[in-house]
Amino acid sequence: MDDMSKMLLAVAKAKGGASGAGVANLYHRAAEVIAPRLPNLSVLQLIKVVLAIGKAPECRQLLEAAGADALRRLSEISQTPQHLLLLMQGLLPLGASHPVISQLLENFIDAFRDASRQENSLGEHLVVDRRRELEAKGQLTADHVAKLAQTLAAAVPASHPFWEALGRRLTEMPKSLTNAGYASVEAAFPGGGGPDFDGKSRMLRHVAAAREAKERGGRDAVDMTTREKAALKQRDYEKREEEYKKQMDREAEIEARARQRERERAMQRKKRSRSKSRSRDRDRDRKRRSRSRSRS
Repeated sequence: MDDMSKMLLAVAKAKGGASGAGVANLYHRAAEVIAPRLPNLSVLQLIKVVLAIGKAPECRQLLEAAGADALRRLSEISQTPQHLLLLMQGLLPLGASHPVISQLLENFIDAFRDASRQENSLGEHLVVDRRRELEAKGQLTADHVAKLAQTLAAAVPASHPFWEALGRRLTEMPKSLTNAGYASVEAAFPGGGGPDFDGKSRMLRHVAAAREAKERGGRDAVDMTTREKAALKQRDYEKREEEYKKQMDREAEIEARARQRERERAMQRKKRSRSKSRSRDRDRDRKRRSRSRSRS
C-alpha cells in the first residue's frame, strides 16, 4: 500500500503528467484496490492517499470514502495537528458544502471552544501554562490555527461560523504566534482582505500589536508560563546583582586608588618635612660652628 500511495503522489506532483487515458486508468485501478483496504490503512497512509487523489475526478468516490474513514478515526488523527491539517488540505476538493468537510469544520469549532474552556479552567494567571500542557497533548497551536486559516481562506465561505470561531481563538493568543504564524495570517488576510466575519478587525489588531511588540523586543511580546516568568525574573535579579557588584567593585577600586594617592601624598609631605628638618639641623650646626670659630 505504501508503494501505491507513493506512486499516486508522484503522479499528482508530475508536471503535465496527471492527465491522459493512462493516468485515468491508473486512478480507476487505484480506487478499486484501495477502497476496500481503507479501514486497514495507517493514518499516515490514509493522508498520503487523500493528498494524492484529491484533484483527480476519477477518484472522487474514493476521496469521499477516505473522508468518511477519516471522520471515523478523527480522534486518533487529531492527536497530531500536522496530520489533521494535511487531511483537511487533501479533502478540500470535496467542497466546503460536502458533509465530510462540514463535519471537519464543526470539529474545529468545537476544538476551539473546548481549548478556550480548558485553558481558563485553572484561572487567568495559568492560561499559558495550561495551553502549553494541552498543546503537548495535541491541541492546535496558534501557528496551526493560522495555517488552517491560510488553507481554508479561499475555500470556506465567510458566512460559515468557522471563521468567527477561528477569529476568537486567534484573538486569545496572538502572542503565541511565531514568524511562520504571522506569515500565515497575512496570507489568509492579505492587507486586511480575505474572509470577512464578526471580530475579524479585532483579531487582526491583536495580531498586529503582538507582532509589533515582538519586533521591538518588548518584554511582554510573547506568552510565557509561570515557570518561564519566574526564570526571567531570576535572570533579571541576577543581572541586577551582577551590575550592582560591578558598580561596587568600581567604587571600591576608585576608593582604593584615592587612598593610595593620599598615602603617596602623605609620604611626599613626610619626606619634605624630613628634608626641611635636616636642612634646619645643618643650618644650626653651621651657625654653631661659625660662632665657635669666632670665639676662638
